[in-house]
Amino acid sequence: MNTNTIKDWLKNQTVQKTALLVVIFIMSIFIFKGCGQNSQDKEITRLKQNITAQHDSIIVERNKAKEIEYKRGVLAAENGNLKTLNKGLSDEVNKEKGKVIYITKLNAALKDSIAKLNNTTNPGAVDVTVNKDGTQTVTFNYDKIYSKGNEHIISGSIDVGFLQDSTVNVQIIKGNKTFNVKLPVIDKNAVNVAVEDEIHVAIVTGLERDKKDNTLRIFVRSDYPGFVISELEGAIIDPQKDPLIKSYFPRKRFVVGPQIGFGISTGFNPSVFIGIGLTYKIFEF
Repeated sequence: MNTNTIKDWLKNQTVQKTALLVVIFIMSIFIFKGCGQNSQDKEITRLKQNITAQHDSIIVERNKAKEIEYKRGVLAAENGNLKTLNKGLSDEVNKEKGKVIYITKLNAALKDSIAKLNNTTNPGAVDVTVNKDGTQTVTFNYDKIYSKGNEHIISGSIDVGFLQDSTVNVQIIKGNKTFNVKLPVIDKNAVNVAVEDEIHVAIVTGLERDKKDNTLRIFVRSDYPGFVISELEGAIIDPQKDPLIKSYFPRKRFVVGPQIGFGISTGFNPSVFIGIGLTYKIFEF
């Protein structure tokens, strides 16, 4: 087949129409496949995220700063299905007045202890006052700063009363001399303890995309010694509907790409067209 024969064949109107229909058919497959694929891909992503989150346990690991973090997959809720995914979180959301787009619920424990509290290691921490009725009052103060925002403050008093008819004989030896001393016995029913315990805990939490399995997870950490997370769960709820979040992802109205359509030709005749062009998007599906 020579060049002229090919040119004549291409000029044939039947061939042109057939070729046009074939091209339109092929492009239609790609265009309509793309229309549904976008929505389908989003649904698959949400399902994978929720399956991982519901089967996820608390992960304990160190971040880049070597700080201990607690992590767990976050649920992706939409269209009011949070109650189905996690009724406890749904109940917490219903308590709020405004629109909730992210919620976290956790149980934490603080393990702290004071081995010794005395004036030797903590000058001025303990004081004793002898009262007129014969009782004594012991006051104490403790303030430990671990890091910025992490502090433990304890203060209180102990009122001590003594049994009137009971004493204990105690021998005190100083050098070569021995002294017999009678000490009063504390009345356990006359002891009153008052304690104020104040704990400041700095907590950092957020959402992080895990590079290992591409799962979106909550992370929680604190520098407070003995900070432990026993339960952790959370959900993001229709974030795409929030005006502020939407403002970070403005819709692109103009689109360049392949086009198939029906319109008016330059001769003002109805015509089917195919090609590449610039389109102003009114709505999308």
